[in-house]
Amino acid sequence: MSAFIRRQPGTAGSRTPLDLGTRPGLHGQVLISTGLAGLDRLLGGGLPLGSILLLLEDSNSQQHLNLMKCFMAEGVCCKHSVAWVTAQQLTPDSTAAFLPDQARSGSSSISQPAQQVSSTTSSAGTAAAGGSAAAPDDGLKIAWQYRKYIQSQQRAEPVAPDKSRTSSSNSSSTQASSSKSSSSSSSSAAKNVAAGIGREWCRQYDLTKGLTPAQLAGTKFTTCCCTSRSEGSGAVAAAGAAAAGFVQRFQPSGPIPIPSQDPGSIGRLVIQSLGSPDWWPSSSSSSSSSLAGMEAGILCALADLRLQIQDATCAALVMCPAELFSESFQARLQHLADAVLRIQCLADNTDVYRLLPDASSASALLEVRRLPHLGLLRQRHIEDQLYLIRHKRRSISISVLDLLPLEAVEQQQGAAEAAKKEAPVKAVV
Repeated sequence: MSAFIRRQPGTAGSRTPLDLGTRPGLHGQVLISTGLAGLDRLLGGGLPLGSILLLLEDSNSQQHLNLMKCFMAEGVCCKHSVAWVTAQQLTPDSTAAFLPDQARSGSSSISQPAQQVSSTTSSAGTAAAGGSAAAPDDGLKIAWQYRKYIQSQQRAEPVAPDKSRTSSSNSSSTQASSSKSSSSSSSSAAKNVAAGIGREWCRQYDLTKGLTPAQLAGTKFTTCCCTSRSEGSGAVAAAGAAAAGFVQRFQPSGPIPIPSQDPGSIGRLVIQSLGSPDWWPSSSSSSSSSLAGMEAGILCALADLRLQIQDATCAALVMCPAELFSESFQARLQHLADAVLRIQCLADNTDVYRLLPDASSASALLEVRRLPHLGLLRQRHIEDQLYLIRHKRRSISISVLDLLPLEAVEQQQGAAEAAKKEAPVKAVV
């Protein structure tokens, strides 16, 4: 009796691998997308699992909310388990309206999730076999080999008077070739999905269009409201306990954990504006003792979170208005995070704003203070420390800060002043 078993097409080993919304990193890391292509490139491809991204807010800018929206919306689209810890009272309607929908026409991404590459290529093969008269510029996502095959068939189609003889042979040959090409392309697409090549990564979102409660109902999205009335040592301690309970669900169950095929086994934790006035008790004053107690509570909660999340299949985004606290607290807070970014307000009367190309869409500056270095012996070198956040009507983008030469700006200002001086002269004439 042979010890080998032939693998059948319907067995579990031959199934198309699931897309968990992750991607392998360069140093043995598992990355997840932040929902912004520019932020993924800044972090080295994405945010590694088991890391904490600390985002220092600016009171004059609200761009940290947009970054948080994209991070949570990407987790919802990837069917990850998302937890939102905040000090504000939330309702199902307000929670769904806060999350942006995908920036594309047609049905929503939450109600109808994106298909895998294998299903896309199989539908493309059916379309290529069914009708060769389809134009190359239609909305179908056809691989380039199918497009080339259709174009060659259209050019080489003979204009014969007797079409009855050639119709059956052409149809049979077309179906045979399309079936072979579709089977080969589907197998190659499945291999690409398994390797993380053909997966949909970092979707685009429309910040002006929110979700509905029905779209968010079937997802693994939870909220935790930790107000100042929380029992125990306060709202910060309650937030730390809620975060610890969420992260424990994604810790390995044994010394050799078995990787799960469920996208819900990937966790995303978001703590909004930790230490803001919403987290303070209503009876507390702004004395030095209460401020020191709040700083100690935040440091303790973040230290416990980093200790628990380092071995879990989960990543955390923690936002904090550090400008409300002392400089020593800011320095200690940054040592408890794997990546640290700070948002700086961009005023209209600054020299940086004056030297920017297309300054009308510039919204804020993003300072890189630390990059994730999991799997490395030392911290990564920061090549570009300042980035620019551009906020257009429907989306935001992050790019390296590039300034125009000072001479070009002076020439533009001189031309504008000359045009203003010539305008009243022409009016008088």
